[in-house]
Amino acid sequence: MNFKYPRLAGNPAVIAPQTTSLIRLLVEGGGTPETGTGSMPRKMPAFANELTNTEMARVLTFVRGAWGNDSDPVTTRDVERVRSAIHK
Repeated sequence: MNFKYPRLAGNPAVIAPQTTSLIRLLVEGGGTPETGTGSMPRKMPAFANELTNTEMARVLTFVRGAWGNDSDPVTTRDVERVRSAIHK
């Protein structure tokens, strides 16, 4: 099966014990590299100006606990720490 977007169920970035990369992805957005012969690049928008720290923590906690995922919650303090470190 060919998916348009990465699966969230069992995704290593979603369920990793360290949540810094996941938080940073939600804050800054991200994208797949563009290649001459590969599939079209996919982009995820940044949500730094759209969601509060608490809203980000709630979204990521939901994703880390849904679709069979069973990972620890993301706290507002986790999000604050990453945003402070990257000045977003």
